Amino acid sequence: MKDLNISTTTTCLIIDGDRYALDEMESYLTELPWIVLTGTATDVRGAREILSKNDNVDVVFLGTGACNSHAFEIARELRDRVRCMVFIGDDNESAWRAFQVGGDHFLQRPLTRSKLRTTVPTLIIETLQTEDWKVSQKNLWIPLHLDKYSN
Repeated sequence: MKDLNISTTTTCLIIDGDRYALDEMESYLTELPWIVLTGTATDVRGAREILSKNDNVDVVFLGTGACNSHAFEIARELRDRVRCMVFIGDDNESAWRAFQVGGDHFLQRPLTRSKLRTTVPTLIIETLQTEDWKVSQKNLWIPLHLDKYSN
């Protein structure tokens, strides 16, 4: 993979009620030297607590699905406080709802480490490091499950 030149640090928060999914995303993000993980939360209360202590979050990753009924509730509160909201889910309805509450990107489960390794830096660069950053022009839905059908 081509090494992406990311010159600034990016602060991230992960909110996911599925502890396994949260731990996987945390493990991946902490491997990236330009990511500063400000915290992880499994519910709205935990997310609010982290945000009350740290007002500088660039990107929030929000899990959707049965374990994550809070994702869309907290997203409405976060929209004006973060530069990028990335939803992670496994169905079309979640993707639709993610964009309805102002989500910038939707990653479709199941996520693989190789797809995250190539996708997350690109999302960050496209969304955060463009001079004319506009949420409404950056909506992107990337279905990552297609690799199970290819060689």
